[in-house]
Amino acid sequence: PSWSDDGRRLAWCTAGSRTVVLDLDTGARSRLAGCRPTIAPDGSVLTRPARLLTATLLRDGEVLLTEEQLGEPFPPGSEGLLDVVGYDLRDDGLLAVVTVRFEPGRRPRRLLQLWRGDRLERAIPLPELGLPAGYGRLGDHVEFDPTGREVAVAFPGAGKPMLIVDLGTGGISLEPTSQHGFAWSRDGRWFALSTGEEIRVLGPDRRDPVYVLPVGAAALAWR
Repeated sequence: PSWSDDGRRLAWCTAGSRTVVLDLDTGARSRLAGCRPTIAPDGSVLTRPARLLTATLLRDGEVLLTEEQLGEPFPPGSEGLLDVVGYDLRDDGLLAVVTVRFEPGRRPRRLLQLWRGDRLERAIPLPELGLPAGYGRLGDHVEFDPTGREVAVAFPGAGKPMLIVDLGTGGISLEPTSQHGFAWSRDGRWFALSTGEEIRVLGPDRRDPVYVLPVGAAALAWR
């Protein structure tokens, strides 16, 4: 499920592979094509078709980015099935999409693509971190920090790796790290990550923790 920023709308995917959007003020429900909903800051709802290996991104049930567009950032000549994994939209309209291409005879190529409307601004290669089947995929969770200067790319669930991409440099500011929950401070300066045994609070450089709290947290939220 996905909440709107103001907490007044909730979206989730049904067993019928369609997304329901509930307005908590009125009780009204609307239905959209696709699953894996994310309610964007402008109120639109991002989804992707429910079937696996689908290189299409939807916005309010309509095609936003096609397979041809999402395949453009991959190296010329690369061929193979393409999939949209996860996505998030910044409040100024910058869209982050994690895509993966499965090419015969080599490890999958995974990209963090940054789009503004139908224009590609940047494509950043991501490491391929494998886990046993059934554990989800790197990029199932994509989240901008409060300032929009970083993007977290993670596996779903606790105890799985995540990393942070610095959009200014295009580099990885936090290398893949196992986590049981993470959260930024409201100004984006501090980043807290639970290892399951302790909470590490990282400063702006996202390197060695500034504070370590001996608390075994299963989830984090910054208030």
